[in-house]
Amino acid sequence: MNKNLYKVEQKRDTNGICIPKYDNYVIPTLDKTAPASKILNSKQDLSGKKFTVKDAFGRDVVMSADWIAGFTDGEGTLTININKNTTLTYKFQIQPVFIIVQGEADYYLLTAIANFFGCGSVTVNRKDKTSVRYQYRVNNLELLTNIFIPFFDKVSLLTKKKDEYFLWKDLVIEHRNKTNLDSWPNSMVAFLEKAKLWKCLGTQTKQTESYIKTCDKYIEIVKGIPSENIERLK
Repeated sequence: MNKNLYKVEQKRDTNGICIPKYDNYVIPTLDKTAPASKILNSKQDLSGKKFTVKDAFGRDVVMSADWIAGFTDGEGTLTININKNTTLTYKFQIQPVFIIVQGEADYYLLTAIANFFGCGSVTVNRKDKTSVRYQYRVNNLELLTNIFIPFFDKVSLLTKKKDEYFLWKDLVIEHRNKTNLDSWPNSMVAFLEKAKLWKCLGTQTKQTESYIKTCDKYIEIVKGIPSENIERLK
């Protein structure tokens, strides 16, 4: 399955280029009367949304809020990436992400979920000689804050992922509101400690150990950065 995709992930491009262009056009997937800036910056209630899609065999599948929550319980990932970025003042980048990965046969589910939320991208996650896996991905802070958090607050997850969600939610909101910069360096140290706790709630793997070591490394870096260097970021 070949898909040609256009994707914009940088907030500056979304806010500075895409939104001004699309404010004058209809966005058909989420709210047919809402301009792009309204979708991005206002909370959406999708808890009652429901529609039908065709599966790979032409059968009807009803997509509902409860179905999305259940599917996320089993297949979704709510993550907080902490990545090295030496161009930033504190030398690392914080990137919250909502992601679901599926095989080629279930590509239609990912596009249906993207249609349900009215945002996000569906791209190749991994490809080899025998198979292709696709991912539905959203990492825009405003979308995560205004669409996904209200959704999962209202349509609750049921597995242990529910506990992960509450910590993930706190981290997303703190990062979005920049409260992790307020009382430097203590606020960022607390943020990274909470990120470690969030990671430990999930399945313990080698990646868990690596993530904790990464957070510990940046905690030490953060402690050495003067607060006056952070003021301009607030």
